[in-house]
Amino acid sequence: MYLDHVKEAQTKLKTEVYQHLHEWTDLNRELTVEDIMEKWLDTVLSDKFTDLSLAGLKLMTDNADILKTADDNWRRKFPELAAAQLD
Repeated sequence: MYLDHVKEAQTKLKTEVYQHLHEWTDLNRELTVEDIMEKWLDTVLSDKFTDLSLAGLKLMTDNADILKTADDNWRRKFPELAAAQLD
């Protein structure tokens, strides 16, 4: 689920960047650098969001015991909600 959220954020950020740089579109087209700019942006975003994904997964792995204990406690306190998650 975490990785899905990161992927969604990456897509939204790319859209937002293009919205803010729309005034450069004509110049990029005129200079025939649209493809280069798109590849550059894809590479930068991919690198940054890969780093974010790895950092988040490392954090979850480093805290696996704490997260498991918290999850177990939550499931004991809210068994109906926990059972509903399995469906």
